[in-house]
Amino acid sequence: MTHAESEAQHRALLEQQAFLRRLARRLVSDEHGAEDLAQEANVAALERAPAGLASMRSWLARVARN
Repeated sequence: MTHAESEAQHRALLEQQAFLRRLARRLVSDEHGAEDLAQEANVAALERAPAGLASMRSWLARVARN
């Protein structure tokens, strides 16, 4: 992955933070558990999100649900 692709992926991840937190709150009734879930999805995205990902939002939702 090039530096430009990596930056674009990080920007896409940052743009989805509000969505990810809302989703985590719907999936987990406990506020702290929801924050943990959102953080785990962020770590997964930083470590192994596919390069050239068309939709960070859908990938994050799939990770959070699993």
